[in-house]
Amino acid sequence: MMNMQLKSGLLALTITITVALTWLFVQSRIQLPIPLAAIPAGSVVLYSTTWCGYCTKTRNFLKKNNIPFVEHDIETSADAYREYKALGGKGVPVVRVSDQVLHGYDPDGIISALRQTE
Repeated sequence: MMNMQLKSGLLALTITITVALTWLFVQSRIQLPIPLAAIPAGSVVLYSTTWCGYCTKTRNFLKKNNIPFVEHDIETSADAYREYKALGGKGVPVVRVSDQVLHGYDPDGIISALRQTE
């Protein structure tokens, strides 16, 4: 009896994990419905470094969703570093979407900020 309950529990857990992983995979492949015409040129600026993993994730997110952006490496450009500090930069990435500033890897924040610029 206990063996049957254990097997049923493990089966339910396996199904739940499979469904959750499938959902996450599908969600990661969905393109976001942001019309490119609604994104003014230069309105998305990424302040980054070459070694930062979250900068890479942010860059890949922007590219994957066809969001036009300008990238500034704060370690190779003194002007970019000054802009980054003026925006309150204490870590990377920092993303400016029009007049909103986002700190860290924040895809939902980027989408929200873009929707507010429409």
